[in-house]
Amino acid sequence: MVFFERTHTMKKLAVVVFCSFLGVFLFAQQSDEVPPATRTLAITDAIIIPEPGKKLEGATLLIRDGLIEEVGTRVTIPPDARIIKADSMFIYPGFISGLSHAGMPSPRGREEDEERPKVDDPGDPPNELAGIQPQRRLVDLLDPAEKSLDEYRKAGFTAAQVMPEGRMLPGTAGLILLHGHTPGEMLVREETALAAQLRGARRMYPATVIGVMTKFRELYRQAEQAMQHEVKYASKPAGLKRPVKDPVLQALYPVVERRLPVVFVAEEVKDVHRVLALQKDLGFELALAEVKQGWHLADELAAGKWPLFLSLDLPEEPKSQTKKAKQDTILTESGDTTLVSSEDPEKKALEKRRAEAMERHLKQAATLHQRGIPFGFATVETKPKDVAENLRRYVASGLPEETALAALTTQAADFLEVSAIMGTLEKGKLGNAVVWTQSMFEEDARVRYVLVEGQLYEYEARKKGKKGDPDAVVALAGTWSYAMDIPGQPMEGTIKLTDDGGAVSGEISNPMTGEMRPLEGVSLDGNNLRFEFAVDAGGQNITVSYDLIFEGEYFEGEVEAGQFGVFPVEGERIGEPE
Repeated sequence: MVFFERTHTMKKLAVVVFCSFLGVFLFAQQSDEVPPATRTLAITDAIIIPEPGKKLEGATLLIRDGLIEEVGTRVTIPPDARIIKADSMFIYPGFISGLSHAGMPSPRGREEDEERPKVDDPGDPPNELAGIQPQRRLVDLLDPAEKSLDEYRKAGFTAAQVMPEGRMLPGTAGLILLHGHTPGEMLVREETALAAQLRGARRMYPATVIGVMTKFRELYRQAEQAMQHEVKYASKPAGLKRPVKDPVLQALYPVVERRLPVVFVAEEVKDVHRVLALQKDLGFELALAEVKQGWHLADELAAGKWPLFLSLDLPEEPKSQTKKAKQDTILTESGDTTLVSSEDPEKKALEKRRAEAMERHLKQAATLHQRGIPFGFATVETKPKDVAENLRRYVASGLPEETALAALTTQAADFLEVSAIMGTLEKGKLGNAVVWTQSMFEEDARVRYVLVEGQLYEYEARKKGKKGDPDAVVALAGTWSYAMDIPGQPMEGTIKLTDDGGAVSGEISNPMTGEMRPLEGVSLDGNNLRFEFAVDAGGQNITVSYDLIFEGEYFEGEVEAGQFGVFPVEGERIGEPE
């Protein structure tokens, strides 16, 4: 009922907006849940990768009541099923993040701008201010409406081991599905590990990495002693002091008893060495996450056999050099002049070291794979929009596609001990899957559908737009037709452009009334024309932006309408300048 009331409200708003050029954008919110008319879904005529290394062509995935009922090329589709024709799209098991902040409110770093809390003794602050909160439970912190959940779904993730935001000991990590209206609905395993990181307190103890290590040892030993005292008191209390219940120490009991591992965020090689020193000293079960320099530690990682989650956050590619190197004119022995580079040798050496460091980062996964070290992927520091591109960069640097997929599916499920219910597309497992427009390792591949326990999420299959040519010379003056591809409601109209020595202006028609209105914010870079205008959508101010590439008598591009989506547009010249 709520959905239909919401849809009715959206349609009423759309009518108002349509008359202001926005129109049916409101009907195209592909990131919304598709409300199920049936709990049975069949995706047909697909290329299904049920697990790394296996491939089924012309296959069907059948999901009923949140569970996979059948996968194969000879699936009988029941009459109550909703059918989606995949038309040779690729279906993979839903991705699993080895460690993430998905669903956690208050992004990290905001507190950095705040003043240090006032404490009487910075050398012995309250645990909460010092970032020591291992007793915090994920079920009390998850926000099912947090926008990062949908952002990660758009990247193909259906499940994640999530740790609370915080510092040294932020709380207990747990495994969630990226779907649900309450934290209880989302939780698969409430406790998978105790989360820890070498992140000190703000200008109070433990502020340094060494301080964090010292404090961790102290708390661990105190937990050992407290647990032993409780056991003795329970068996023979006479003559013993009654134990005091300390929630911080009690949260460490499962770690001391080796029932719960510690998942340590350790990005740099020095951090990993420090964590391994703590593990060797105290003996707790360990998992390493968000590792960015694992190539230095191949021997230790191979020997330890700990669950390992490499970072999917890769350094940005260096920007191409557009400026020519500085040159000096010198006199040769023959009396002629010539140009030589005056580039600083130290700068060259620095750039070489940077390039070598970049190569090591990109080859990290391939290097560990070659050593036979299994790993998953963590997304603590990764922007969801960068996941697909960074996976392709790993593969381009030598990581086999099968291993990359395994790190996101089977290997992650094995590390998190949930292989019985997720990680592959098999009968009886959770209906977690991601549908790509083509092989996920192709540059133009896009996520089209995501299923989390059978719940369908539909996303816009945008094609990668053409790049403009900044050196192109185009004749824009005249009248152009345009057609926007909006699901369920194509829009057509005209654009009139004038060109006064490179200063472009013009007007665009309302597709409903034909009324013209002026373009705003017009800019032209070669053959790339951009313009926009603001509209009042029932009290909500929305900017509609056009990004067009012109080639001869035709153009194509995109129209963006705020949170309502991005839609392809194309057109052609239909009239010469007046």
